[in-house]
Amino acid sequence: MRYTTTAIFLSLLFLGCGPEPVAEQPTAPTTEDTLVVAEPDPIPLPEGFLRTDGVYRSSMGKLVYFIRFFPEGRAMLIGGLTDSPQDLREALEPSTPTGGTSIVHKVPVTVRGDSIFFVTPAMRGDIDYAGMRHGTDSVTFRKYSHVTGNQVIASYRFELYDLPTAQPQ
Repeated sequence: MRYTTTAIFLSLLFLGCGPEPVAEQPTAPTTEDTLVVAEPDPIPLPEGFLRTDGVYRSSMGKLVYFIRFFPEGRAMLIGGLTDSPQDLREALEPSTPTGGTSIVHKVPVTVRGDSIFFVTPAMRGDIDYAGMRHGTDSVTFRKYSHVTGNQVIASYRFELYDLPTAQPQ
């Protein structure tokens, strides 16, 4: 009953959540033969907002998802099968290639109050994450898929994990 009430509360809470509309940004610089898209500079996470010395984990059936946050205001994400022979967390280091067909995402995050927002780009459509932290060891996200129109509420719990230190970007 307690979890049902919490899920209903979070669903109602996140219905109106999402990144605020952003004013049009100037076009990215271009060169003669290549279009260069400039990613916005991340804004550092507030001191002590979330832990950056490990990963946040969520499990749904046979699937597991990991998020690693970095002090400079980025997150890296990966998901896979719980019985994967490789430790997926090892991929959440700054030198891991992202983009294209990679299953690892590296994205800037936005913090407002106790909420955190980011978008992971996918080949067929983006996934919006709107999260609320519960202390520094737990975050609940509403994940909305622009591909399917589905949304899910996922709770992530912190796990201490020895990962390489982030290099400033």
